[in-house]
Amino acid sequence: GCADADLALFLERLGAQITAVDHTSTNYNGLRGAAALLRHFRSSIDLHDWDLDHSPPPAVVGSQYDLALVLGILYHLQNPLQVLNSAALLARYAIVSTRVLRGDPVLDALPIAYLLSEDELNADSSNFWLPTVKGLERMFRRARAPLFATMWRVRLIACLAKGSRSLARRPR
Repeated sequence: GCADADLALFLERLGAQITAVDHTSTNYNGLRGAAALLRHFRSSIDLHDWDLDHSPPPAVVGSQYDLALVLGILYHLQNPLQVLNSAALLARYAIVSTRVLRGDPVLDALPIAYLLSEDELNADSSNFWLPTVKGLERMFRRARAPLFATMWRVRLIACLAKGSRSLARRPR
């Protein structure tokens, strides 16, 4: 989700052509902040209000992007693998940032995702899934562009926890 589109505006100023997506029902200000900033800066960013749980926005289907930024949305989605499949179809590379389930040695070893209740994770009912790191790695391996059966190669997974150092490692 592009939130207020601040990163999108920054990348546009560096010369990138940007398509930004978020959904008014889960965006903290209903995309009013993004729309106001894009108007203020006379931006040419293509902003879409779309629920990614159902499909990619029709305006991007058939497009090809160099990079997809999937930042802070996977745990909000009912169908995170579908979104990764769409990103794999539309973009050559992706940077993904999401919350993960960590801290239990038994669960940490499993490629799973935990379905949150409405009152967990900041009592935010828009949160659905927390994968373990191994679960996230498996989602990346399974995400593919259906027509071409191409798969992403994961270059690096870095786990950052509050108050700790990065536990970055390269997947096997």
